[in-house]
Amino acid sequence: MTYKIKVYYMGKIRTFTVEAENEKDAIEKTYERIGAQRITILSIAADNRSRNKAKFSGKVKPKELELFCRQMHALISSGITVLEAIETLSDRENKKLSAVLKEAADNIRAGFSLSSSLGGYPDVFDPVFLSTIRAAEESGSLENALLWLADNYKRSDEFKRKLRQAITYPSIVVVFALIVTIGLFTFVVPKFAEMLTQGGIKIPLITRIMLYISSHFIFFVLGFIALLFLLFLLFKALKRNEKIFAQIELKFLHVPVIGKIFRLMNLSKIFWVLALLVRSGIQIDYALDILKNLTGFISLRQELENAKITVQKGGTLSSGLADSKWIPPAEIKMIVVGEQSGNLEKMAEQAASLLDTETDILLGKLPPLVETLTTILVGVGVLIVLLSLFLPMIATYQTVS
Repeated sequence: MTYKIKVYYMGKIRTFTVEAENEKDAIEKTYERIGAQRITILSIAADNRSRNKAKFSGKVKPKELELFCRQMHALISSGITVLEAIETLSDRENKKLSAVLKEAADNIRAGFSLSSSLGGYPDVFDPVFLSTIRAAEESGSLENALLWLADNYKRSDEFKRKLRQAITYPSIVVVFALIVTIGLFTFVVPKFAEMLTQGGIKIPLITRIMLYISSHFIFFVLGFIALLFLLFLLFKALKRNEKIFAQIELKFLHVPVIGKIFRLMNLSKIFWVLALLVRSGIQIDYALDILKNLTGFISLRQELENAKITVQKGGTLSSGLADSKWIPPAEIKMIVVGEQSGNLEKMAEQAASLLDTETDILLGKLPPLVETLTTILVGVGVLIVLLSLFLPMIATYQTVS
């Protein structure tokens, strides 16, 4: 439901809209978007002109958000205001994004910041986007932030595209191989085995195993589905225990290529936003609080929280991250140099740029790696099938001889 919130903010009475389940939820979202210490809520009322839910249905793809960020960057660079840019871009083919931008324009017109106005749509703008925009507004570097966000959306979309590209052809090969194998062991091999048994020929072990699997195939399928369900329940249970799940995450980082890609992409976000926050003059401990919202990895959030505690006790950022399992020694050294030279934001930008370059290199290696692994697996499967078929033939030939 849509609520109209009247607040006292920055010396003026302003009104904006928020989507919430009830009044209490609307108040909580208002404090979350603007800050409980910065506003006084004067009144709250349900908006009878409730949102047309059809306008807010659907999905906003990363490619559309990338285009939005690039267009915002171009418009703001040309000298027009944020409000004019949002109003200009609100007429879009994607009805959901169009409706969101129109409501955001109303809130900006009422005097709220861009990050606060977009903060009520978590299904469109994720924490990375909102934290980056908030930091950029405080540092006066909105143009650079929008350009980085566009590149970030492009990189994420490219990662998904390359992953789909890497698994599409191998998946077709695997499915076709499974169909052929099932057909062989359902219709051909059983009759062949019956003939061998009647002839008194001993069936090799590998053929007996494959025959057993084919005759109980439905049970194996059901067992596999049950196993996946149990693994899902185990995953949910482990995630409730942050200490154990953090250790699992750290093990995942050592998975070749995939683990490293996730590490680099998360660290790139951290360093880019850190540079924005430091440039804006925000205290390091508060900056670390913001950085924690940029990642979904519990282990990385814990490391940032520990670094925050170290900084609050009078230590440096580099000393707080010295024992990090996430951040490589080279990046830690760059933080040390930045602190000693007083150019932490510049060193953070350079670290982020290096991480982006390394990510691009690894993304290029992903498709051939997946195809190679799939080819090996299919080859092993074909070898097993051929052995299970030809070994009985060899045994028959030896018996006849």
